[in-house]
Amino acid sequence: MRRHGSCVTGRMKRILAVDDEPEILELLVEILRIEGYAISSASDGRAALELLEGTGADLVITDTMMPRVDGVALIRSMRDSPGLCDIPVIIMSAAGRPRLDGLDICAFLHKPFDLIALLDAVAEAIDCGPSQKPSA
Repeated sequence: MRRHGSCVTGRMKRILAVDDEPEILELLVEILRIEGYAISSASDGRAALELLEGTGADLVITDTMMPRVDGVALIRSMRDSPGLCDIPVIIMSAAGRPRLDGLDICAFLHKPFDLIALLDAVAEAIDCGPSQKPSA
């Protein structure tokens, strides 16, 4: 497999995976850890925000439909927070692309996602700076 997790400075890129389906979350964590990323996880948007406020991340991958705080609300909260607003986001859903009302994301993945498409989207999102985010 490819190894994308380290940057030039040697610091592992940190990814937060957010999904309420344990099997999907475990799969994301395992795949991204094998690829060399430092990965943390949350089962809903509220828990994700708490983690982001505490440790930050270089990328967030989130499901859309989750209890308590869904993926779109998570992105909206991130974009409204000065410390989180520039973190790139990949959104995924089995229900189709959600209405984002202008919220900036790097990519949309339809579940079940293709492994190569996931890794390509992660590499592209994590390698671009805040001012160079690809359009969704």
